Amino acid sequence: MTSRKPITSDILRAFLPLKTFHYHDANSPITSLDFDDSGQFLLSCGTDESLQLYDVSKGKHVKSVLSKKYGCHMARFTHHEKNCLYVTTRSAEEHAIRYLSLHDKSYLRYFKGHTEFVTSLEVLPSSDTFISCAQDKTLRLWDLRLPSCQGLMKTTNPKMLVAFDNEGLLFVVGNPETNQLGLYDLKAYENAKPFSLFQLALPANPETGSITYAWNKIEFTTDGLKIIVGTEEGVIFVVDAFEGHLLAVLNGTREFSSRKYPGCGSVTTTPDAKYVYAGSGDFTIGLYDISKLEGVKQPVDLLPVHKLASDASTGLARSLVFNPRMYVLASADKEVSLWTPNEAVFE
Repeated sequence: MTSRKPITSDILRAFLPLKTFHYHDANSPITSLDFDDSGQFLLSCGTDESLQLYDVSKGKHVKSVLSKKYGCHMARFTHHEKNCLYVTTRSAEEHAIRYLSLHDKSYLRYFKGHTEFVTSLEVLPSSDTFISCAQDKTLRLWDLRLPSCQGLMKTTNPKMLVAFDNEGLLFVVGNPETNQLGLYDLKAYENAKPFSLFQLALPANPETGSITYAWNKIEFTTDGLKIIVGTEEGVIFVVDAFEGHLLAVLNGTREFSSRKYPGCGSVTTTPDAKYVYAGSGDFTIGLYDISKLEGVKQPVDLLPVHKLASDASTGLARSLVFNPRMYVLASADKEVSLWTPNEAVFE
């Protein structure tokens, strides 16, 4: 359903699971989801070493692409129709990023350089540039048209995460070991010094007493004003993107049971930058209103204003992403589910 009306809390509360796909092998975790720029296509990637393409507007599966020889993780659409990047997982020596045409299942290019598992992969919103972080403690900048990395920066933590702002002018690098966020100018990042370094004063985890969390996702809101930090513990942090102070702690979701395979986060923001959805280990998806946090001097605790109900047939929302063009939410664990609002909300 195309977004012709402004996003409202009533619409977001009315989301229901419309269709569930079972194209990945049973009991094989799905580790990433991504919509293309148009919002028409959705791509899932799983530990069964397959990529699955779906046509969202038609509500149907389009094709499977196997990567048994290389393994696959963290599939990301580029800005070229039905082309994607994904990380290889099977080689102990080479952790190349592969550039694939989903149209004819041919490889367009291989990006080699990382020597250990890639932990973060993001495509610049407005160009053929993409960036990657890996456990080899390097951050690499790439151009889709060239096989060699165009820039390299050494990092201090093997589990760094990266995200671009919506304008494509800067990126943020997150260090979960030190609770730091570094902002870098895309044109001048190789001096290895961020133009802003935020030290987050995170609250202690009530379960462990630790202020260190296992981050699994960072992203800017589309207006560039906030940075969202998702964690394996189910706690989500909202950070002021200019001053770097903690605006809110989103509570009320349950931690997922542990599993061997990494995911790409169970939190997603809406295109209007006002709401956050977060998956929970109790088969719900929490909806949070973050629209009134500007000017907050002390971090506030927020609970969901609503919870979407799932079940075993729909699956957990270990991966979660909101469509950039339509009123569609995609969730995944061992299956992929599409959520749309109840039609009555538009009457």
